[in-house]
Amino acid sequence: MSGDALTAAIVRISDAAVRGEHEDLATPFTVEKLEAAGISVMSKALVRDDVRYIAEAVQTAAIEQVDFILTVGGIGVSPLDYTARAMDPIFRLDIPGIPEAIRAVGLVNGDPLATLWRNRAGVLVAGRRRIFVVNSSGSRAGVTATLQVVLPILPKIIQKISGSEN
Repeated sequence: MSGDALTAAIVRISDAAVRGEHEDLATPFTVEKLEAAGISVMSKALVRDDVRYIAEAVQTAAIEQVDFILTVGGIGVSPLDYTARAMDPIFRLDIPGIPEAIRAVGLVNGDPLATLWRNRAGVLVAGRRRIFVVNSSGSRAGVTATLQVVLPILPKIIQKISGSEN
């Protein structure tokens, strides 16, 4: 974490948006919410829902020297939702309480589909850096719930995973 300014990368997972079948509205919505919270979005990627492409996009985003990476989409129960599985080879450790809280907030906010979210949160190790990664649903409700949970604790998460605070 450099100074007080936090930085992020967004990896948007959507087969339909990659194919040009619909406009990606989730990325601009997410950027708007992050920037309103004072977080600089350093990079954005749009990839199809494929384990290899998702994992590569997240690892590439880590090169940007960001504080955290937010993936958006691909966490449901459809046959092509692979984001959770794509985290297997790149997470050094999982932080299960964060996805549990995100699903709970989604339900409290009135989205019954939050029970189907298979999001994960964890730590990716890139060289000497440890980067917080969290998966969000691609819906506005999912992004909103994710940010409601993560933003208030994000500075503390970054401090703890970097080892600058015990």
